[in-house]
Amino acid sequence: MHDIDFEAIEEEFLALSGYVEEGDFDSAKELIEEILAEAGEIYQENDKERYFCFDSPLQFYIYDWKLEPKKQLKQSKIDFRTLHLCYAHMLLAEDCFEEAEEELRKAIYWNPVDTKVLFEFARLYRTTKEWNKFLIAVRAARSYGIHREALAAYYANLGIYYQEKQEVPAALSLFYFSESICPNALSAQGLKELESSAAVPPSVEELILLLQKDGLSYGADPELIAQIHDLAQKLKRDLRNQEAIYCLEILYELTGEEDYLREKDWME
Repeated sequence: MHDIDFEAIEEEFLALSGYVEEGDFDSAKELIEEILAEAGEIYQENDKERYFCFDSPLQFYIYDWKLEPKKQLKQSKIDFRTLHLCYAHMLLAEDCFEEAEEELRKAIYWNPVDTKVLFEFARLYRTTKEWNKFLIAVRAARSYGIHREALAAYYANLGIYYQEKQEVPAALSLFYFSESICPNALSAQGLKELESSAAVPPSVEELILLLQKDGLSYGADPELIAQIHDLAQKLKRDLRNQEAIYCLEILYELTGEEDYLREKDWME
């Protein structure tokens, strides 16, 4: 691995954020290409190792549990995931759909359990009206979502799906659920578009049945919840209390169940 100036790359990431916020896509793309040219070869997969850009140890754990890798997992010092995600976001804004999809595939390679990337796939497929691909991306995001923002985005995206199907009561219900979990632009826009509707949202039970009919699910992924719970108990037994508390916070965030909060408070 040749020498890389990581501090300089961190500064370039800050500059990249500024370019994107200012809408200077040409400068942002040029900077991304420079970083990839400088450092893109140093974290290559080999027969024994594969590098990732995970945001937390919990993502490492979820990847290991869900996808059962055969190679040793290592963390990259450079966030290639964000570079490709940023590039895809700009390409999508420019209606370069095939190129955006290719960049998203590169982003998901670096973090296969990243809901930000999966929801960007969903945004692409909403735009291109590829609804089967859209649902695949949204379902995957739910199965990896470890924060309430991801669950809110899941409901908001499903709201758009049912709005597209002209099933307005279901769409309204999903947008309301999304907003109640975590206010977000997607559900706010959906509610604004449907504010003149006289539709009555279905009950939770009716919504669950409707989702099930379409092969969709309500709430956080129960398998994910169970696995994080098991991890929290293992960490407790190993006296790794701070990590166990983090897992309990995630569980409470996703479920709202007071038992997790009480257990966390007891450990603190």
